[in-house]
Amino acid sequence: MTRDEAQMIMATMRTVRGGRMGTDITLLALQATLKDMEKHRPLALTNGVFGGAGLTAGQAWCLAQAHEGGHVPIVLLASDKVAAELKAYECRPFEERMIVVAAALTCGFVIEWEALRVTDAIRELRPNRWVKGGDYTLETLDQEERAAAEEAGAKIVLVPELPTLHVSELTGGAQ
Repeated sequence: MTRDEAQMIMATMRTVRGGRMGTDITLLALQATLKDMEKHRPLALTNGVFGGAGLTAGQAWCLAQAHEGGHVPIVLLASDKVAAELKAYECRPFEERMIVVAAALTCGFVIEWEALRVTDAIRELRPNRWVKGGDYTLETLDQEERAAAEEAGAKIVLVPELPTLHVSELTGGAQ
């Protein structure tokens, strides 16, 4: 699927959902939007690969937490190149991941991110919150990213992990 095809799918989905969905945007366009439209504050930044066949419950929980308190979520979604560097498994193509992440949002922005770290984005966007999944602690966050968030005055939100059951626990037997 091409980027244009993905954007057409997202436009159709957005229409069906009455406009309540994330928007694909570039960082440069987002910066211009934020300068002109103070209504897009407060901001919550989150980032990741979101690379599986679909969102996990934990990823959906993290995206939901980015909305908490009326924040407008900005999701820095790893490009295919970055996803390949970060994950040992093959990830879905960026366009598919973009559609899934945007559909999980009721508003906000999805930006293709070409760097391993989001330090520069934190410094440029100065979000009110930086939301990270439950597999992180303050100590395991990238310390440059953490410092950038603290310098920007962003509250670092570490979303608690969701309890999950193994299939064998649900069925009462080994799988």
